[in-house]
Amino acid sequence: MANPVPPNGPPPKVPLTLRRFDEILGMTFDETDNVLGDRQLAKGENSCIVGPPGADKTRLIMQLAIAGIVGRDFLGMPINGRTLRWLFLQVENSNRRLHIDLSYFKRWVDDATLWKSVVDQCIVHTLENDTDGLVFLDNWTNREKLAEAIDITKPDVVPWDSLQNYAVGDLNRDNDMFKSLHEISMLTKRGNPHAIPLVIHHALTGRAGAIKAIGLEKGGYSRNSKALTAWTRSQINVAVASPNSYETVVIACGKCSNGKEFEPFAAKFNEDTHIYELDETFDIEKWLASVKKNKVDTHKIPDEIVVEACEGSAMNKNDLFVNIRRKSNIDASEATVYRAIDRVVKARKLRFAKKTGTYARPANGE
Repeated sequence: MANPVPPNGPPPKVPLTLRRFDEILGMTFDETDNVLGDRQLAKGENSCIVGPPGADKTRLIMQLAIAGIVGRDFLGMPINGRTLRWLFLQVENSNRRLHIDLSYFKRWVDDATLWKSVVDQCIVHTLENDTDGLVFLDNWTNREKLAEAIDITKPDVVPWDSLQNYAVGDLNRDNDMFKSLHEISMLTKRGNPHAIPLVIHHALTGRAGAIKAIGLEKGGYSRNSKALTAWTRSQINVAVASPNSYETVVIACGKCSNGKEFEPFAAKFNEDTHIYELDETFDIEKWLASVKKNKVDTHKIPDEIVVEACEGSAMNKNDLFVNIRRKSNIDASEATVYRAIDRVVKARKLRFAKKTGTYARPANGE
């Protein structure tokens, strides 16, 4: 539970803004406040992207940011983002993973001047010391560190990746979820009421969860969706197209309060460029029908696939999960993938470091 009063005393009192009807009717507005599509992202409005673990939500958001800065669309959706500054607050991706992703993004931009704009307008919170991963918002020290980062960088968009790491209390409780989202809104908009808090949150998993990504229950795709849906003005749902591979994702509109919802579409990960591309051949209706069949997972992932998927000197569980999905051609559930990881560690074919939460192949002779 957050402390009721900051250590330095209560903040200065600011009166509520009050206006008469005619004052509001006399206002004029700049349409550049629309950032993505038809207000799928809009300046000053709460937004979220929801998907299962390992569904490449971080990479998709980085692709969105970079596409906007260099003047490209995002998977067919127009972006007004050339001047936007982004602060990526994240505690789930190592510098090694970020280095790989950014190397591919730089090649994709393929222009030194445009890439300089990307570098100037994007900042990432990285994990390099023993307190970088401590960001729960029910601690005033953590809150002030985040506030300082926002004050220094003055961002227009702040992705919070992912919500569970910035929680106040238990996100399964409505009251705590609302408090968490309130803190995120207040921090994001410090000195800039037009800044966009973009929360990344986990979806319900498995086939039962994927069914909710599209259709009448699309607003209920996330965990504790009631509170999140009440807070957000726009929600983008990301679902995996196949349980045996994360190569293709289905992207749908979970909510758009001030604009028209977009039709669901699929995006395919290009292994050569590491960029998601619009897949116009994907049959959304056929995919949804296959999800509803609710097949039982009876497959086992071989140990050698898990070991092969563990690349580099250290890899966190999320990255390992994604790699196993991509390398495996087996129709396996998320639970099966996690069981396979635990089994291989128990067999000492992989090492798990509790201190860093990472996996690695055993050194020669171990």
